[in-house]
Amino acid sequence: MAAINRALDPAHGSQRLMSQKGRILVLLSRAEEARELYENIVDWGQGTERTHVEILRQFRQLGREDLAEGLTAHSIYDFELVKEMAGD
Repeated sequence: MAAINRALDPAHGSQRLMSQKGRILVLLSRAEEARELYENIVDWGQGTERTHVEILRQFRQLGREDLAEGLTAHSIYDFELVKEMAGD
């Protein structure tokens, strides 16, 4: 985590690095911190439908699909389509 934080500072919010940090936070069951990070990706318009699919899959592992749905609601993407792309 420290290495990613050091890399993020000069990268000014690189979507790829932020996504990796989000995955680590989810693996550590730090759902709210991951949600805040992913919220930045969404708000900055850096995410794609695939990004939302990955977010959904990660939060599902924690039983928090609601967090993924909330993030997708703040984007241009449709949550039902994201769920379909995730295999629902």
